[in-house]
Parts: sequence; C-alpha cells; structure tokens
Amino acid sequence: MTGDNCVDIPHRVGLLELPEEELGLLLEGGMLSLQMGRFDEADTIFQGVGAIFPELSLPKEFLGHVAFAKKNFRLARKHFSEVEKLRPDEVGASVHRLECEIQLGLSSDVQAELAQLASRSDAKDYSYVKPLLDALREAQEVNALSSH
Repeated sequence: MTGDNCVDIPHRVGLLELPEEELGLLLEGGMLSLQMGRFDEADTIFQGVGAIFPELSLPKEFLGHVAFAKKNFRLARKHFSEVEKLRPDEVGASVHRLECEIQLGLSSDVQAELAQLASRSDAKDYSYVKPLLDALREAQEVNALSSH
C-alpha cells in the first residue's frame, strides 16, 4: 500500500497487531466480494477493516464503491467525500463523488469541477476523468437538444 494508506509493519490497534500483508489480504477479499456482486459481504469486510483501522482511507473508498454498485449514491457520495478529506491531493475520490452527484442530479457545477480535475497534473493517473467529462458534455448536449 502507498501514500496515506501506508501501514507500518506490524500495525497495532490496542492489543491487535496486523502485518500489512494480512491487511492487504483482507482488503483484497473485500474487493473480490465486490467484483463477484457479493455486496453485503464486501460491505461487512470493509466496515470491519475501517472500524479497526479508522485512519486508513482505502476501506472508506471501497465502501463508496460498494454503495455505488448497490445504487445507493447518497451513501457512496458520503464515503467518497470522507476519502477526499483524508487524501485531498488525489483526483480519484473527487471523480467518484462527482459520479454520485451526476447520478443524484445534485450538482450543476459538475462539468466545471471535472474540467478542473482533468487539468491537474495527477489526473493522468485516472484515465477515466476525461471520458467522464466527455460523456457529461454529450449528455448535456442531448438534454439541451431534447428540451427544444
């Protein structure tokens, strides 16, 4: 794990000591559950890891992905907003939050915020920023044409 999610080996919370490798396996198990559509199982894993290691942002981010997959966009938005606070210099959580806002029809500034994110130097690490911006522009053009 890298960045703010880096875990010292071993990681201690109270009496619990968990090496980084075991923590990684737990998170991978949750991701496999998510990919297999076992959303409740994935949710339980990420909730548990997040409760034991509240300083980590990955469980919160993965909980956002679970909520998004379950089409609970308000909850997903909440999780991604929490990740943004923990990792303000990264684009990923912001893009995911904006995806939730698009689904909820909440933000009229989504296009401007996406354009700003796409222009950041670290946006290249998130190849989906530009396609999402293009899809949003296309959807807005279709909406404008259909309203005439």
